[in-house]
Amino acid sequence: MTKSHSLQSVVRCLAKACLWLSLSCLAQTTSPPPSSSASNAAVAPLSGKLRILVVPAFWSDYTGDTPVSPERLAELMAIVRSYFLEASYDKLEMVPTVTPWIRLSVPRPAAGCPNGAAVRTALDSPAIASYKAAGWDRIVVVQPRIAEQCFWHGIAGVNSAWINGVFDEKVIGHELGHTLGLQHAHQLNCGGEPALVLRPCRVVVTGDFYALMGKWNMGHLMAMHKAQLGWITPAIHGSGVAVYDLAPISVKGQALYAVKVVRGSRTFWIERRESSGFDAGAVGGAAGRAGISIRVVDDSIGCGESCVLNMSANGDDFLSNAALKVGQRWSDSGMTVEAVSAGRVKVTTP
Repeated sequence: MTKSHSLQSVVRCLAKACLWLSLSCLAQTTSPPPSSSASNAAVAPLSGKLRILVVPAFWSDYTGDTPVSPERLAELMAIVRSYFLEASYDKLEMVPTVTPWIRLSVPRPAAGCPNGAAVRTALDSPAIASYKAAGWDRIVVVQPRIAEQCFWHGIAGVNSAWINGVFDEKVIGHELGHTLGLQHAHQLNCGGEPALVLRPCRVVVTGDFYALMGKWNMGHLMAMHKAQLGWITPAIHGSGVAVYDLAPISVKGQALYAVKVVRGSRTFWIERRESSGFDAGAVGGAAGRAGISIRVVDDSIGCGESCVLNMSANGDDFLSNAALKVGQRWSDSGMTVEAVSAGRVKVTTP
């Protein structure tokens, strides 16, 4: 892992804050960021230790109370560390250091929300100077919520994140996921239909309730993201009929976690979710999420980053009964997926 020995690269990333926007903020964007993960190109596994500096910081004119203690931030970062250890099957360890609260030498931006110039000025503040030479892999700046019009919870670049008054392990973990190069996890909701038909319809932004890169959950990263980080290798289904035995994506040390099927411009990812580890809340928190889940990547239907599908086609944004249950089958783009038994799927293509 190449370390940054200067905050200048952090500044450049945050100057392009709209490259990655979190949660409700993404609803305001009209196109996916560059370097789409749709290609899912194989990369060297992201592994080892990632040194994370967490800096809680006031603007110079802030007069409110301290919204969260460094001790509480350390507790949140301990959860984030445990999450990425489990999600990476012990390949990646985030090692956090939380500083005391500091006061920047610059006031809050007049417009309310920090823009690139405001962040650049803030990170050049003498209050942060003592941290600049340490060569941190990631820097997370935590601030009190500075304005109601500043509606985003966090922004992130390649090696930095800025948290806006939401002191929650899910938000911090989500933004750190962006710094690893991961995009959002959406949901395709075409309403109630007897058979789910993929077409341009309603994309629920960050609506993948299974995964950290979706909405307000610390469920395991989806298989596509784990493959992108080099933590798993999917089976590639070309043509014909094949049966695959999938292990729950939350369980370490298993043989196969996912099947990838490319059908023209449309790519499918098939994985298995069970209520264990960090998936206990994401999968066990709603009826019918356990089982085989399917995601699609296809720009033409608004799913250029990814969209999870609800196999019950009940129009439920919370993905109740979203998994493909034993005995059920589903078809699209000349492909049929059948859940033969728990974890066993049969994929048929021409």
